[in-house]
Amino acid sequence: GLAFGLGWHFAWNYTMGNLLGMSTSGIPISATLVSIVPHPLKAARHGGRFGPESSPLAPIAYLLGCALLVGWYGTRGLDGRS
Repeated sequence: GLAFGLGWHFAWNYTMGNLLGMSTSGIPISATLVSIVPHPLKAARHGGRFGPESSPLAPIAYLLGCALLVGWYGTRGLDGRS
């Protein structure tokens, strides 16, 4: 189902926005716990105003997450058969 993906996405947005004060998907949010202010001259490294989802490390993190999911759940069912 969608519960895992939706839960992960909600947790990511909540952590990045409400706990750390970073932009999530380009939406600036005020931090409630810790405020991390990225260095303004290093926007190409940390994603700038859009947030960490547009940093150069994001594709690596996405691939690692996909590999972890395949490792956890396997590939059963990906060929269209259950």
